[in-house]
Amino acid sequence: KTSSGSAAATLVMRAVAAVAGASALPISMKLVSFKGTHDEAVCTDGTPSGYYYKEGAADSTMWLVDLQGGGWCHDEYDCHKRCPKGTKSTMCTSKGWSKTHTEEGFYSTHLGDKALSEAHKIWVPYCTSDAHMGDAVQFGMQFRGAKVIQAVMSELVRLGIGKTNSSLIFGGQSAGGRGAMVHLDYVKSMLGPAGAQVQVTGLLDSPLWLDLPAYPGSGFWGFGKETQEAYALFKPAHLGEECAVVNRGAEWKCIFGQYRMPHVRTPYLLVASEYDSFQLSTAVGWKTPKSTGEKLYASEFAKKTAALAESLRANWTSTDGPNAVYSWACYCHAQTMTNQGFDSRTCGGATVRTALQRLLQERGAPAAGGLRWVDHCSGCGNGVESCAAEPSCAAEVAQEGP
Repeated sequence: KTSSGSAAATLVMRAVAAVAGASALPISMKLVSFKGTHDEAVCTDGTPSGYYYKEGAADSTMWLVDLQGGGWCHDEYDCHKRCPKGTKSTMCTSKGWSKTHTEEGFYSTHLGDKALSEAHKIWVPYCTSDAHMGDAVQFGMQFRGAKVIQAVMSELVRLGIGKTNSSLIFGGQSAGGRGAMVHLDYVKSMLGPAGAQVQVTGLLDSPLWLDLPAYPGSGFWGFGKETQEAYALFKPAHLGEECAVVNRGAEWKCIFGQYRMPHVRTPYLLVASEYDSFQLSTAVGWKTPKSTGEKLYASEFAKKTAALAESLRANWTSTDGPNAVYSWACYCHAQTMTNQGFDSRTCGGATVRTALQRLLQERGAPAAGGLRWVDHCSGCGNGVESCAAEPSCAAEVAQEGP
């Protein structure tokens, strides 16, 4: 069964979630290029990076920064395959970026959420191939994700964050979520003096990689090995002081979710699908788990994900406010920039939006109890279906791809 309250309350909250999803409208943002302003904040091919911006209400003190996801490369062959010379991929170059960009989900306008709807919004397109965390040049390619994030923080200050008491939600999905995880504890210092007036909260969607052996015969080398290679390539600096001490000699672990998340001290909402479709499809050989053995592998993966999410909440010690964990038994990945993932699907009767609202309301509250939405299922065992007790995503998971 799940960690929700009564079945009746859950049904009511799902009905509210369905209405909420229908009332969420996408927003359009305008491109701001770093050309001529932040010379080191560049894409993999050396073209200027930038961000998309929508100014919020005149009286809003809420700011949102979201980092786009999209994998990474981890060795010379993989990086040249991802970003071949002359590529037009927007994951490698800004040459083809549009002047405007539309997002929904976390960035949508919503009649029932004035704070987020009227917030100032920055969306950071991903073109550095390093999960937004590197600062290196390798084999003629630029990996400057950290420089891009610093440039974004400088732009936030220029735009007015911290002039009065402000709130910043800093997050991302997939590779963007991992980048946000790595930088989260450094955001206030990256803002300079203005950081003293800013309350920072993380929204970390799908950064929780697990260091598990791949499924036998899959041909996958493992996320641990891949991260070790990426760490050596990108040379990320934001390792977290405590994490770097604990993992001295294996510092790569400080950019890996399973090992880094226990050391993050800035309050956050973690979103982690127990049947994470990216990790599972990769670990079983770049396909959906279907055989009996693959489904059992997925079931064990789900149990470990749920247990890790629970432990992050139970062992939270920061005095800056509570964290929160949200782990549904769905076969999906990086859903918070979709209306379905942010406003319709539920875990324990709550949507991601309502979970985030709860966390923001309880900032400064004692860091114990509550703020955990974690499915605990029996009899799932197939890696592609939700618990029978949480059917809100069951209708869609069969169509979800990695």
